[in-house]
Amino acid sequence: MGVRINTNVLAMSAARYAGVNDRNVSSSIEKLSSGLRINRAADDAAGLVISEGMRAQISGLDQAIRNSNEAINMVKTVEGSLNEVHELLRSMRSLAVHAANTGVNNAGSIAADQAQFDSAAASINRIGSNSEFNGKLLFTGALGITGTSSNATNASFLSAGTDVAAGTYAVTVGTAATRASLATTGLAGVSASTSVTINGVEIKNSSTGTAASLVAEINAASARTGVTATLAGGEITFTNVNYGNLTAPNVGFTGATVTSTAATAGVDAVVTVTGPETATQVAVAGSGRTVTLSNGLKLNVGGAAASTASVTVVNNAPQFQVGANSGQTENVAINAMNATVLGVGSLNLGTAAGANAALAAIDAAITDISTRRGALGAFQKNVLESNVNSLSVAKETWRRRNRRSVTRTWPKRWCPSPRTASCPRPARPCSRRPTTPRRASCSFFAVNRGGANQPPSGRVKSVRRAVL
Repeated sequence: MGVRINTNVLAMSAARYAGVNDRNVSSSIEKLSSGLRINRAADDAAGLVISEGMRAQISGLDQAIRNSNEAINMVKTVEGSLNEVHELLRSMRSLAVHAANTGVNNAGSIAADQAQFDSAAASINRIGSNSEFNGKLLFTGALGITGTSSNATNASFLSAGTDVAAGTYAVTVGTAATRASLATTGLAGVSASTSVTINGVEIKNSSTGTAASLVAEINAASARTGVTATLAGGEITFTNVNYGNLTAPNVGFTGATVTSTAATAGVDAVVTVTGPETATQVAVAGSGRTVTLSNGLKLNVGGAAASTASVTVVNNAPQFQVGANSGQTENVAINAMNATVLGVGSLNLGTAAGANAALAAIDAAITDISTRRGALGAFQKNVLESNVNSLSVAKETWRRRNRRSVTRTWPKRWCPSPRTASCPRPARPCSRRPTTPRRASCSFFAVNRGGANQPPSGRVKSVRRAVL
């Protein structure tokens, strides 16, 4: 008996088309629900590669913009602290100008000026040691240009500007810095009633009544006078605390006699420096022991003539990732800042000469802070804020590029006959989705759908949808 297999070809074809349509409907619903044209690689393998690359770039641009804004906040914090230092320096300068008016001031006025001056210097030190951003101390030098010396006694690193090249600088001392002094000859009659006036400040001897006890009292008041004293062979030598080309101390005795005095002027340090930069800087004169090179490198020179040292400069400026790709970084140095670095930490207003020296030092410190603020302001405006603006435009462009055309086939109305009362439109495909019931004389066809009245070339309405 033969076996007969019945096959319903039409049913199989219908089932196949039903499966295809089911998958298409599922894919369409998924795309409509997610708003994405590409939900998996199978939707568009090549398009997925392009889209994911663009999405990675856009997310990188978003983060780069956030990075730049955080860097702006950090720079604003630094600049705000430096602005307060400016205020303190201006106050200190006013005090120095007042102290220089020795024709009117008495010892009490000068002492008050000195006390307020020292308090402002302490505030500068406090700002330098406590200012921080996100847990990072800003003015310790760890975020700026730092340096080490092979012989800190001869020459040590103080500070450096942004133009200083990293590397090793060979320093040779040509002239050692000295302090102005005044030595007595024939000092006699020192007793408990003896007093000495130094730079306008009167210092009385203790009850011991010896020259040694007088020297001890002088040294105890050195913060007010800016002068120390030593005793040798019964003679007292008065020496300025600060180094450099300053006048000798102004000294007068009461209750004791002096045959004569010999004054010795101070001398500023002079060095020769050879560094990573091509030109050797010869005979660079400083202010006291502080020597500032033409590139902004500031050294403290304490060695004797012909002594040498090697100062190694390292750039530790913080790095900011301001772009979406590797290597797109910027940096700005935030150098150490305190009263000593600025050169206003041990100034004395006791005399007119000291007050005028303080004015010169404060003016240099104001210039230093102004230069720092200017560099930070330029970095904020021309680098960070400009970068945020350009990245925002770039992100918008990338988002626009990361769109794909989603083809949606709307039914098209085709009027095969000329304009009539029942079908007033001419024979052409309609650009709008039909909203009225089908008319007897008009046929509706989907694009690419076969039929007797199929238009010669179907028109597909392309809808732009964001992939993101």
